[in-house]
Amino acid sequence: MKGDETGVGFEGNAKTLVGYYHSHGDYSKESDGKVVRTTRRSDEFDSDRFSSEDRKTGRAFAAAIEKYRKTRGEEYTRVLGSPSGKIRVKKF
Repeated sequence: MKGDETGVGFEGNAKTLVGYYHSHGDYSKESDGKVVRTTRRSDEFDSDRFSSEDRKTGRAFAAAIEKYRKTRGEEYTRVLGSPSGKIRVKKF
């Protein structure tokens, strides 16, 4: 795996990849730029939900490995751990 403070990239084998787990941070920025704990008022990213980028990359990963998954009857699954403690699952 490779990554930095904004994310981590998975380097795996498409023939065996069936899912991906990640979490969203518990911090956001207020309008003055101050970093604060995420609350409903200060959560600029809607961190308890899959972002549009999460959905976009999920569709791309699922499409890229579709032929391998279909031979085994598997779905591609994305799992999100959120700041509120909720675990969300999206299947592609």
